Amino acid sequence: MAKLQEFAEDEQFELIVVDTPPTSHALDFLDAPAKLTQAIDSPAIEWFRKLHGRDEDSGWSVVGRTGAYFLKRLSKFVGRRFLDDLAVFFTEFNDILGGFRQRAEETFALLRADDVGFVLVASPEPLAVQEALFFHQRLLSSSMPFAGFVVNKVHEDLPLTGADGTKLDDIARSIAAGPAVAELKFQPSTLRIATEAFMDVHAELQTLARADDQAIGRLYEAAGADALVKRVPIFRQDVHDIMTLVALGRYLTD
Repeated sequence: MAKLQEFAEDEQFELIVVDTPPTSHALDFLDAPAKLTQAIDSPAIEWFRKLHGRDEDSGWSVVGRTGAYFLKRLSKFVGRRFLDDLAVFFTEFNDILGGFRQRAEETFALLRADDVGFVLVASPEPLAVQEALFFHQRLLSSSMPFAGFVVNKVHEDLPLTGADGTKLDDIARSIAAGPAVAELKFQPSTLRIATEAFMDVHAELQTLARADDQAIGRLYEAAGADALVKRVPIFRQDVHDIMTLVALGRYLTD
């Protein structure tokens, strides 16, 4: 988070992307500034600060009766010298801890700036959608600016109709019965079987596409009908070169 703050203050960068791991702990850094501030202001550290520069009797009294009892018992195990060293440490490094607190508060404000947005990336698989919904709720509870969803590897809904509205399975059957099949030395029965197999595969893909639509619908239910949701379809090959990366970018920036 300190490095993010450093980049944000450097005017040479137009866009900063923080890519977190896809786990339930990915957003733990949202609580880091608050946890650091709480640690710096904890009663235990304040006790040791009060001990510094005091004699033994007054040093115990300034932390209260309960605190004095605890510290006296602790000193029997670790020694009074060790407790004194801790008191000196926390006192002399008070300015540094104060700097940490200020930095944490600045980072806390940075994450909620107008030019900051959180994008949640998921596949349409049920577990992935559930985790995306968890992250979305986590952002809302932390008052973080939510930008939108990117749903990757989506099955596309491709109805079997031609440009003129003709059903493609009817076209395939007419081809199977036409003279072109005889010229290519295909048996009509062979082409008919291939057509039926194609139709079966297409039906399975349509089932997956409807399931993906239902999953994406859950994201709209959580974020609202006007939420920004970018769909990236399944590619025939992995994104490993410039051309496929450009193709991916078209779906994200259209």
